Amino acid sequence: MSIDVDVSYYVGIDNNNFSFYIIYYYNEEELNKANLIEDLEEYPTEKLYLGLCEEFPEEKEELKEIRDDRDALIDFIMNKIDDKMAEIK
Repeated sequence: MSIDVDVSYYVGIDNNNFSFYIIYYYNEEELNKANLIEDLEEYPTEKLYLGLCEEFPEEKEELKEIRDDRDALIDFIMNKIDDKMAEIK
């Protein structure tokens, strides 16, 4: 996961299974998250799961429990983004 801090925030994940990024502007955070969720819904659930296991190997057990639940996998991603955003605000 990479984060650049400037006028906006860039958060991205790029691995063998999927690639995405989100750019946060100060007043449009929720709109950006809605767009990202919409984009993530196009990824196959299995690719989301495998990509998250690759990106967060220390959390494979938690991910295994939600492996077949697309909404839970997307929530996992959103929580990771929120955690990173909290670190830089």
